[in-house]
Amino acid sequence: MNTRLFTIIYFTIAAIEIIADTLHQRLWVYCTKPLLLILLAIYYYLNASKPKLTKQDKLMLAALVFSLGGDVLLMIREYNLFIFGLGSFLIAHICYVVVFSKKAKLNNLARIILMFYVFIFIYYLRGYVPSGLFVPVLLYALTIATMGIKAFERQASTTKSYQFVTIGAVLFIISDSFIAINKFVEPLPQSTLLIMGTYVLAQYLIVKGILEENKS
Repeated sequence: MNTRLFTIIYFTIAAIEIIADTLHQRLWVYCTKPLLLILLAIYYYLNASKPKLTKQDKLMLAALVFSLGGDVLLMIREYNLFIFGLGSFLIAHICYVVVFSKKAKLNNLARIILMFYVFIFIYYLRGYVPSGLFVPVLLYALTIATMGIKAFERQASTTKSYQFVTIGAVLFIISDSFIAINKFVEPLPQSTLLIMGTYVLAQYLIVKGILEENKS
């Protein structure tokens, strides 16, 4: 698939989804939100290692599929499926952790910064998160912090690959932080733009970064 064409289609659909959600047009959201990760998974598959997918390719596709599952579960607001959406994204992040751990090199600064961020953020949320959800949210926060750490520690074959994946991981953490604040603390102004804007770019950059590595 042509990269430029895919990028235009992907971010156009993302813009439509953000506008539709902001205007409370649920039918349009139901049509566009799942399409984003479906397109991203197809794009990755078409540009992955050939003729046979590697273990890394399979983990990347699994991460995208579980991200899709999380998107769908969190998109359905008629039922409280938050814990299931959280679980689906948790599995996606574990897949990313395994992918990023390949040829990882210890980065103490990244570990200190990201774990300190998790500690401060969880301390901040502790009075807002319902007691039944605190442990799952804590586990998720630790997992996504680990994903970020492994992105920083990843020994990529090219500078561009490293930068794409690392920026994508940071944006993912930011997006999930917006979700937590918006859900548990108080509604954020322009929450859809903040959450989805960082999320769609995060997933796009991670995929681009791994595919960039596959080229070398």
